[in-house]
Amino acid sequence: MKIVVLLFCSLIHATAFAAESPVTRMRPMLGTYVEITVNGLDHERANQAIDAGFAAISEVDRLLSSHRTDSELNRINAAAGNGAVPVAIWTHECVKMAVDVGHQSEGSFDITCRPVLDLWGFVRKEYRLPSQRELDSALPLVNYRDIILIADPVSTPEKSSESSRPVRFQIGLARIGMKLDVGGIGKGFAVDKAVEALQKAGVQMGLVKAGGDLRGFGGKTWRVGIADPADRHCPIVEIDILDEAVSTSGDYEIFFEINGRRYGHLVNPRTGMPVQHRHSLSVRAPTCTLSDAWSTALFVSPAIPHPASIRVVDMR
Repeated sequence: MKIVVLLFCSLIHATAFAAESPVTRMRPMLGTYVEITVNGLDHERANQAIDAGFAAISEVDRLLSSHRTDSELNRINAAAGNGAVPVAIWTHECVKMAVDVGHQSEGSFDITCRPVLDLWGFVRKEYRLPSQRELDSALPLVNYRDIILIADPVSTPEKSSESSRPVRFQIGLARIGMKLDVGGIGKGFAVDKAVEALQKAGVQMGLVKAGGDLRGFGGKTWRVGIADPADRHCPIVEIDILDEAVSTSGDYEIFFEINGRRYGHLVNPRTGMPVQHRHSLSVRAPTCTLSDAWSTALFVSPAIPHPASIRVVDMR
């Protein structure tokens, strides 16, 4: 599950925007607060666009939530070891991007880590200290390479080109006991889908923020403040973003302590142990899906090679 980090945002050179005042609305979603700001539209059209953005986020939650028994993610988990199940294109897209980052990060990002997260109690917030024997039993189930991704063109009676044929998407897990958790990429993916919905509704300039994940678009600079892990109401770094996203991963909201030692929810997929000696890491990237996933991967392994478009903003 991705940490909720406070981001402070304000417009720079606000007078350069269109005459219409910005419209901002906030709603509790995805276990945090989602805020959408739209510029350049009249009040009625802006609110219609924001409704479309919130609807897109709701759809991502319906498909990918670990907490909804009827989500496609949980249907995939329930069928582990027993073949692939049909999924929506968004589910396939998100999981495929997660697998891609898994490859690129050499396994530092791995959405099959749910069996380990369950041992620690991080998903349900029922915290406990697992034994090494329990971890050794769960770790063989953690391997993004065992995710089965299928995208098959559907046969149609009439002749049509390969590119125009509808596609059937399926996802499976190779072994019984495997489980997916998209907490390290899901919020960023939802932000990107909200941005797509806003743009489709005619918004040319705006910003979407979901906890510690944020994306601005429309050729305008936004100032973003990264919160101090010791005081989330105090920004310690301020950066300007232009048509890009920022995400922060940290261990300072979801954690528990035993015998004076803190165990945060960001777990190394290779060892099954929570990452120690680091409290937050922020990344900027072209999309929020990428910034979300890479902030998690680099929190786990800061030294791993990563694409040039992924830039670390702050690490503490």
